Amino acid sequence: MTRPLGPTLAQARSRSTAIRRALLAWFRKNARVLPWRTDPRDPWAVWVSEVMLQQTRVTTVVPYFHAFMLRYPDVKALASAELDEVLGAWSGLGYYRRARALHAGARDVVDRFEATIPSTIDELLSLPGVGDYTSAAIGSIAFGLRAAVVDGNVRRVIARLFALRSQQEASSVDLHKQIAQTLLPARAPGTFNEAMMELGALVCTPGQPRCEACPVRASCDARRLGLQDSIPAPLKRDASPVVRLIAAVVSRGDAVLMGKRDRDGLFGGMWDPPVFEQPIDPTWRRWLTKLRASPGRLPAAIASVRHVLTHRVLEVDVLCIEARGDANPQEGAVPPGYQALRWMTAGDMRRCGTSSLARRVLQAAGLK
Repeated sequence: MTRPLGPTLAQARSRSTAIRRALLAWFRKNARVLPWRTDPRDPWAVWVSEVMLQQTRVTTVVPYFHAFMLRYPDVKALASAELDEVLGAWSGLGYYRRARALHAGARDVVDRFEATIPSTIDELLSLPGVGDYTSAAIGSIAFGLRAAVVDGNVRRVIARLFALRSQQEASSVDLHKQIAQTLLPARAPGTFNEAMMELGALVCTPGQPRCEACPVRASCDARRLGLQDSIPAPLKRDASPVVRLIAAVVSRGDAVLMGKRDRDGLFGGMWDPPVFEQPIDPTWRRWLTKLRASPGRLPAAIASVRHVLTHRVLEVDVLCIEARGDANPQEGAVPPGYQALRWMTAGDMRRCGTSSLARRVLQAAGLK
């Protein structure tokens, strides 16, 4: 059960000075050297990094951030790029809605704010794809606004500091936000936000927190009560459904048939070998058979790929088909879930956005 809001906020206020001093002193000595932590802070770099870091580890993000910033050093560079090109640059990082939203946001900044990233929370929130978390991160880190950033790391730190057990109730989430805002100093709020996230990432970790290394252990209720390993309570998740699919890797010379996904579906806007639900509809079975260089039934799958997404698991059988030299996949309708088909070489694929599933399917088919 969530504790009453008033007493907890009063506790946060009474401990805030000690927590701020200890945490900021620790952060000055222990902050990781990361490419977006420049002096002075670049609002564009902060925006890109915060979008990339959503649901992705720092070690994974760093090389992508370097490459992305070389290609799109400012908001105008991204706004002037085509979406397919941007998805290609994002390829491999996953969660491609982030790239589409960042691209749309960049164009909005150019159109409405003369290519200057806005410096108020309300204006930041008006940008496509920018919610409470991203607006608070950009606002506090780049512009010094007193807006608390609350991600999974921060929620865990707060839950342990004040022995909050629930993660799921809406009232609990609201309490975490209010405590974070209460702890946030007026001076250098962005640094404090980064320190809280850093503490959660490096010390106050999900499994076994390193309490002996924690700068705020003297203020921690969970440690005092011996509950640091059980707070916060793990989220209850339903088992992910398994979806059975077939991926058709159709080759013609050094080119492979690739389909561009519908914008709003799974892997929206990305390119991959055509994927069908099992059992495959007879219409599309005949369509694939017509493309084959050799007559007869479709071959058996040569491999199976298991691809785990956030809310589902894809079990994908991989078919390899050698196409006729004059095969025209555009004859008839485009397969469901796709908006276009195109023969692509390996070089073409590198320039376009291919999903992580596509790369695994092509690798299973012996192509790279």
